[in-house]
Amino acid sequence: MLKNLVDGFKGLVEVAGASINPYTVNNVKLENYKDYSKRAEEGHLILYKKHSCYDCIVVSTTNPVSVWSIFRLTNDGEAYAQFGLYASKLNVLMARSSSVFVGDNLQKITDVIKEHSSWTPIHIAAYLGFYEFIRQPDIKSKINDKTTTSEATPLMTAVMGKQFQCIEQLLQSGASLHRQDNSGDSAYHYAVRFEPKCIPILSQYDRDGVKDFYNNKGQTALYLACAKGLPDAVEELLKAGVRPDISACDMLPIHVAMKTNNIRNLELICEKHVDQLFAKDHKYGGTPAHWVRKREVAERLLKLGCDVNIASDTGHTPLHVMLKKDRRDCIMELLVHGADTRAGDVYGNTPLHVAIQNDDVEFVRLFIVFGADVNMKNKAGQTPRHLASVSKEKNKDTILYMLHICGARRCGYTTKGCCKGCVMEGSYDGTADDAMKTVLTIDREAIVDEMLSSFKDPDQDVDTTSSLDKHRVLCLDGGGIRGLILVQLLIAIEDVAGIPIKECFDWISGTSTGGLLALGIATGKPLAYMKGLYVRLKDEVFKGSRPYPAESFEAMLKKELGETKVMTDIKGPKVLVTGVLADRHPSQLHFFRTYHPTLQTYEDESHPKDRVRPPPPHAEKNLTNLSPRLENVGTLKNIPVVLSDSKGRYLKDQTVDKHPERKIVWWIHPGTTVQQNLQWLQEKAVKTFQDLGQIHITLFIWLGTCDLTFKTGKYIFLKSSDFQVVTELCQDLRDIYTFIHKFPTVRLIFLQVPFYSIYWWNKFHNHPDPDQFLKKDDILHEQLLEVNKYIITLNEFLGQNSPDFNLDILASRKRHYDLQTSYSTSFALYLDGIHPSPTLAKLWLLRLCLRLNKDCN
Repeated sequence: MLKNLVDGFKGLVEVAGASINPYTVNNVKLENYKDYSKRAEEGHLILYKKHSCYDCIVVSTTNPVSVWSIFRLTNDGEAYAQFGLYASKLNVLMARSSSVFVGDNLQKITDVIKEHSSWTPIHIAAYLGFYEFIRQPDIKSKINDKTTTSEATPLMTAVMGKQFQCIEQLLQSGASLHRQDNSGDSAYHYAVRFEPKCIPILSQYDRDGVKDFYNNKGQTALYLACAKGLPDAVEELLKAGVRPDISACDMLPIHVAMKTNNIRNLELICEKHVDQLFAKDHKYGGTPAHWVRKREVAERLLKLGCDVNIASDTGHTPLHVMLKKDRRDCIMELLVHGADTRAGDVYGNTPLHVAIQNDDVEFVRLFIVFGADVNMKNKAGQTPRHLASVSKEKNKDTILYMLHICGARRCGYTTKGCCKGCVMEGSYDGTADDAMKTVLTIDREAIVDEMLSSFKDPDQDVDTTSSLDKHRVLCLDGGGIRGLILVQLLIAIEDVAGIPIKECFDWISGTSTGGLLALGIATGKPLAYMKGLYVRLKDEVFKGSRPYPAESFEAMLKKELGETKVMTDIKGPKVLVTGVLADRHPSQLHFFRTYHPTLQTYEDESHPKDRVRPPPPHAEKNLTNLSPRLENVGTLKNIPVVLSDSKGRYLKDQTVDKHPERKIVWWIHPGTTVQQNLQWLQEKAVKTFQDLGQIHITLFIWLGTCDLTFKTGKYIFLKSSDFQVVTELCQDLRDIYTFIHKFPTVRLIFLQVPFYSIYWWNKFHNHPDPDQFLKKDDILHEQLLEVNKYIITLNEFLGQNSPDFNLDILASRKRHYDLQTSYSTSFALYLDGIHPSPTLAKLWLLRLCLRLNKDCN
C-alpha cells in the first residue's frame, strides 16, 4: 500500500516536470534509471519509460562520461517520434564534433532540432558554429544540401546563426552562393535579415554577381534592406558593389527608401550612385521626389540635388503627387526649393487647377503666393477662374474673389459652360472671407496714407536742371522672414518690366537678409527661388531665440552662393552689402562691394590708431564671409601658447583649418587654480622652454576663474566674501611673472578673466534654490573687477595689453532718452554661466587671434 502511494506521488512529480519544462536539458545520473524499463536505444540516446512519462537521455562520449536528460514527455507517440528525430541528428553530431557537450551547446542543439525539425546535422552545425564538423571529409559532400521545408542551405543557416568562421569554412569548402531557398532568397537576403556583417565575407567569394539576384517577389538584397529600413545592411551591400538599379518590383531600392522615410538609406545610395536621384520606378515612372512622404525626407532629398520639377511617365510633377496625396508639409518643402506652380499634368492642370477642384482655399492661396499663373488654361481650355465659377463646393466664392484680386481674367466668348463668375459680360467677382476683409481694410488705409503723404509742398523747389547721370538704385532692407514682401514686390516689377529684375537696376544694396537677396539677384537666381529661400530661412537659420547663431546663415550663404566665388566675380549691377566689423569695440560699419571704392574712406577717430586691427576685406573677399576673420598670419616668429583652465577648451573647439588659431598650442587644465598651474609650469613646462632653446614663445595666461569659487558636487560656491582671496590670486599671478621672467625667449601676456555667474551655473545644473546665489554674484563681480585691474597693471608693466572679453557680454539699457544708459552682463551668451557658447567662443577666439597677429609676428 505504501509503495503504491510513493509510486503515485513520483508519477505526479514526473508528470508535472514533463508539463512545465519538458525540453530543458538536465544533468542526471545513469544509476537513477536502473529501475525503469528501456523502451528504445539508438547510438548514444536511450528512451526510458518512467512511472508516468518517457525520459530520453544522452550518454556523452567524453571522459568522464556524463548523462543528460534531453526531454520528458507523457504521450508515448510523441515520445517515440521525438526520440527518432533527436537520435538521427545528435548521434551524427556527437560522432564528428567535440563541441556538443561544451557549455550549454547540448541545450542549443535540442532547441534547434525542436524548432527546425527539417534541418540536417550540417545545417545545425553551421547554425551553432561547429566548424570542425564541417571539415569532416564525409560531410563536405552534403555542404549544399537543402532542408526539406524552406530549402535553406547550410550557408544560409550559418548566416542565420551569425557564425562568421563557419561561413568562411563553408565557402572555402565549396558552398555555392547560387543556391536559393523556396522563396528565392539567397545568402545575401539572409544576411540582410540576420547579420549584415556577413556580407563582406560572402562578396569575397561572389564571382557571378549573386549579390544582385532577386527573390520570388522580385526583391534584390538591397531592395529588402531598404524595405526593412536597415541602413547597416544597405551600407554593407553598397560597399560590396551591388547595383541599385535592379529590381523586378514596381520600385527600385531608392524608391523603397523614400516610402519607408529612411533618410540614411537615401543618403547611402546617393553617395555612391547619384544618378539614382533621377531613377524612375517601373509602375508610374516616378522619381524619388514623387515618393516623398515626410517633410524632413523631402528636405534631405532636395539638398542632395534631385530635380524638383521632373515629370513622371504619367505627366505628373512631384508637386502634383503631393497634392493628390494631401501631403501638406511636403508641398511646402517642394515650393521653397523651387517647385514650378505653373507646370501642368497630362491634362494641362496646374497645381492651382487641382487645388480649386479640391475646394482647398489654403492651397489656392499658397500656390498664388508662389507664382501660380491665375490665367493659365488647361488642355480643356479652362482657366482657374472658370473652374472656381462652375464649382459646386462651399468655398467657391472665396476662391473666386482671391483669383479676381490677383488678376484672373474672365473667360472669352469661345469658352463654353461659363457661369456668372467667369462669363465675359458678368460682374460677379466672388466674396471675401472675414480674414481677407480685415487685410483689405488695412491695405486701403495704408494706400490712402501713402497718397496723402506723397503730395509735395507747393513752395518746394524741384531741381530739374541737374546734369548728373541718372542711376537706378535698388535698396533692400532686412527684416528676416518679412523679406518675402520684398520678393513679391520685385516679382511684380519684373512682370511689368518684362525683363529680369537684375537688368532693371544699376546698383543693388542690401542689409541683413536683404543682403542675401541682393547677392541672389546679382548672381542670377530667379526671384521665385529666392522666395523659397526666404521661407527656408525660417527653418534653417531663425531657430530658437535671438541672437540667432551665425553658423547656420554662413552655411546657407556658402551653399547658395558658393564657397569660392568672390565679390568681383559678379558682373552687371554694382552690389553693396552692409556689414559690421565685430572684432572691435565699438563696432564699425563695413561695405562688401563688387567694385573698388574711389573715395577716401572714413577714419573712425573712436578707435585708437596704435591698436592693431585687421584690414577690412577687399572686393576679392569671399561672398559668404560676411563676418570677416583673419585669413593669413604669415610665418609666425613666436609660437603662441595659451595656458588656461576649462575656458580654453571651448575656444579650441572653434578652431578652423587654415586659420591662425590652428597655430596656437593649448595647455588646458580644467578646474585648476593659478597656483596649481604655476606648480605645473615649474615641474613640466620648464623642460619645454629649455628644449626650445632660442625659439621664441608668446605665453598667454588665462586663469583665475577657479580661484574665487570652489565646487562641491555639481554646484559652485563663493570662496570668500572679503577681498583677501583677491589679494592671494593677484600674488599667484605675480609669482607666475617672476618664474617666467627667468626665460628670455618667453614673452608673457596675462588675459583678463571674463565675468561668470554662480547663479547661472547652479541654475543650469538644477540647484533647488539658485536665487540664494544672486547676492554672491554681486560680490564675485566686484572681485573680478579688482582681479582684472591688477591684470591690466601687470600687462602695462610688461608692455602688453589684453583683449577685454567682457565687452562682448555687456548688455545696455536705456529706459528714457534723458536717462543714463545702464549696463548689465548677458549670461545668456554662455552655455552654463561660465563657459562661452560656440558663437561667443568664436568671437573671443578672434580677439585672441588679433593679439596673436600682433605679438607673434
